[in-house]
Amino acid sequence: MWWSAVRSLPIFCCQAAELEHALMCQYLCAAFSLKSTAGPGLRADKLEAVERWRRVIFAIAGEEMPALGHGPEPASRPSGLPRM
Repeated sequence: MWWSAVRSLPIFCCQAAELEHALMCQYLCAAFSLKSTAGPGLRADKLEAVERWRRVIFAIAGEEMPALGHGPEPASRPSGLPRM
């Protein structure tokens, strides 16, 4: 019973890395989608808050990037190929 869980661990680690990769893409898309100048849809008095949000989102994405390098090697996957 425990041996099958151990054998499944590389697969689960790859799935977790794929999820982190997908989330990191969402973080970056959100950060780059935020308006950077005042105009329709963003008042000048809210610009500082939006810039703060952008910095926080970039920081979160930056924290996720090193985690992608800690996943199992692609050769340890059953198919031998990464899916990212």
